[in-house]
Amino acid sequence: MRYLIVTCLALLPGATLAANPDCEVMGGIVDKIVAERVGGTKMKAAKESIAADYTGDQERFVGTIPHLTDWVYNGLPEEHLTAEAGQAFATQCAAQ
Repeated sequence: MRYLIVTCLALLPGATLAANPDCEVMGGIVDKIVAERVGGTKMKAAKESIAADYTGDQERFVGTIPHLTDWVYNGLPEEHLTAEAGQAFATQCAAQ
């Protein structure tokens, strides 16, 4: 089922991203988490490292980081750990 969802996410058009700029930010977070996982960083360290980058106006995204990290580390298959993961997430987010 997860494979189907990720495949569907990758096939959605990117034109809807402008509708919700938060989706683009969260897609960037997914990209950072994917990079941490590919780099061999443990999940807890990845959460802390990425959360430290979101301060000021973007601090409101810190609450999403544990959920996105859990999804990337425990739900996303290795073959989907690509540069397209964040874009696919942002596209699906914007389609909601």
